[in-house]
Amino acid sequence: MTAADIDAYLARLDEPHGSTLGEVRRRVVALLPQAEQVISYQVPGFRVEGKMIAGLAAFTRHLSYLPHSGSVLPALADELAGYQGTKSALHFPVDEPLPVELIRRLLQVRLDQAGLSDAVRLGERSPSLSSVTRDSPVWRADPLAWRRIGSSSRPAGSPWSRPRPSGAMGIGMTTVEGAVRRCARSYRAGTTLGAVPRGLVT
Repeated sequence: MTAADIDAYLARLDEPHGSTLGEVRRRVVALLPQAEQVISYQVPGFRVEGKMIAGLAAFTRHLSYLPHSGSVLPALADELAGYQGTKSALHFPVDEPLPVELIRRLLQVRLDQAGLSDAVRLGERSPSLSSVTRDSPVWRADPLAWRRIGSSSRPAGSPWSRPRPSGAMGIGMTTVEGAVRRCARSYRAGTTLGAVPRGLVT
């Protein structure tokens, strides 16, 4: 089983299940690029040095992150407040990917428990807006980035459009508005975004 089998699994899903689970997969791969992508127990999984580190699954009313260990989710109970699930599966909405930093914490705890933390280093802190393409709409790519930009910059109807003071993080609104206009133009053109102003995305 290879990454192509995961592609096939995602292609069979209805929307928004497929695109949301695909985004979580991209975030896992960005953080753990050395992982082998496999199908395990008929769902997508990520294996490092022969050990299953994470898995994903789609259901009618929710999506699941599978840590392949019954002790990972209890170890992060405080950080998972607000989510539902079982001891071995974290449930999340079909239209809202798990935040990058939460995925990082889930992966790190599992790597620690598997005795792989010394051999494996997780990747980038957070996917930047410069990696967004047409098949990954900007408002679904990285909710943490949108929070850094400020609430007035998020597209109307974004699932992460929670109130926040304009110009958050001390960023000038002219800079923010210009960046958002470039985001919109790039998305309509189906191209990746250009340079983002220094300080807008870390």
